[in-house]
Amino acid sequence: MPSAPLLLNIPGLIAVHLYAHMDNTAAVFPRLVGDILPPVLAGFVAAIVFGGALSTFNAGINSLGTLFVMNLYKPWAERHDERMNDRRLLWTGKGFQLLVIAGAVCFSPYIMFVHGGFYNYLQRVSSFFSVPVFTVMTVGLLTKKVPPIAAKVGVLFFIVAYVLTQFVVPTGLNNLHVLAILFGVTVLLMLAIGRLRPLDLPFTLVEKAVVPLQPWRNRWWVFGLLLFLMIVIFVIFSPIGIAS
Repeated sequence: MPSAPLLLNIPGLIAVHLYAHMDNTAAVFPRLVGDILPPVLAGFVAAIVFGGALSTFNAGINSLGTLFVMNLYKPWAERHDERMNDRRLLWTGKGFQLLVIAGAVCFSPYIMFVHGGFYNYLQRVSSFFSVPVFTVMTVGLLTKKVPPIAAKVGVLFFIVAYVLTQFVVPTGLNNLHVLAILFGVTVLLMLAIGRLRPLDLPFTLVEKAVVPLQPWRNRWWVFGLLLFLMIVIFVIFSPIGIAS
């Protein structure tokens, strides 16, 4: 989420100095909003937070149901010669969504015991999926002979190694540093598989665009600017900057 530094990190840094003795991190944001904003705007912020959480939840659960039905259930049912129709796929997806919601409701009370607070928990959980996908996309965009099996092995290796380093074998490193190390190791693993079992023919992208797609001539300048700003933000919030 690009707006996370403004919506989460900066208010968190302000709250650290205002409420240095608060033990319950879940009460920091409501306390900050209640002390700074008038009652009218406090209710407005509460409505925004609730609406944002609900829309994110709906988008996530709908995407999860679609991925399960179209990528797992439908191919499995077609291999077993079962007749498929839209109504059956719809109800199967809804049933799977209800199971996921029930599991999330049962697990959610235990989030309060997670070390580092909810934001740290959210970053760790999202890394199980976002970083492996980013790794596969990076290798897929930069190479043409790495086979599909390399992506499957890379994702499996990344998830297993990340679970081990976070919950089984303590490394003493920050989870972001662990992610960076696993990213490099996974890329090397996928490239090694591509070297041992390359594709017979290099992958070629089939263009199916109905309109002509011409690259924007200023894309490299904008990319460099965004990369520079990301580094600047990292330095500002590091021990070199205001974190000191």
